[in-house]
Amino acid sequence: MDKTNNRYSRYAKCVTGAGEDEPTWGMPDNYTKFCTSAGLTPLAILSQDEENYLYNAFYYSSTSAIAYIGLHQDSKGNWVWYDENMNEFSPSYFNWGSGYPMNLGKCAISDFSNDSTHLVWKDADCDPQYSGYGMSLCQLGACDAESVACGFINLPNINLTLVEKKKRMAAYKLPQMKQFHKKNLKVVRKF
Repeated sequence: MDKTNNRYSRYAKCVTGAGEDEPTWGMPDNYTKFCTSAGLTPLAILSQDEENYLYNAFYYSSTSAIAYIGLHQDSKGNWVWYDENMNEFSPSYFNWGSGYPMNLGKCAISDFSNDSTHLVWKDADCDPQYSGYGMSLCQLGACDAESVACGFINLPNINLTLVEKKKRMAAYKLPQMKQFHKKNLKVVRKF
């Protein structure tokens, strides 16, 4: 909801989960690889509205909300996000849980608040095998704000290399992508 204009707007980035519920040996040693291996980037949450959207679209009926987000500490110890090119930028919005960060790691997860009514951030180890968290929220820019496909399908293949075409199709065939589209079709129909 855009409070200045008192109207709803659509987000022009698409969100999905990547990884496995239970971390196992042989998983990537950094959560970012869950996203980047599928041609995605770790999710940047830039406002309370985006946080509310995530809660309502993904977690409202879920019993587990723990997933890595793109917030991490840079080489100087500042908390930063990744953009769509994996470049770092400073946040203007924070949603730390009470008492966090606790110096538990240099990455952040999204989790339910103590009363389970909203999402909060907590710091965690960046290695899923040490943190015990095997999922990451990832993003991709939509081809346009009206797209149900969210940039994963129905994009023109003009000027794409063969490698890029194969990567796009492989990302769409991932089980979490099929589940994402099936789950979010319900959300889209509400508009």
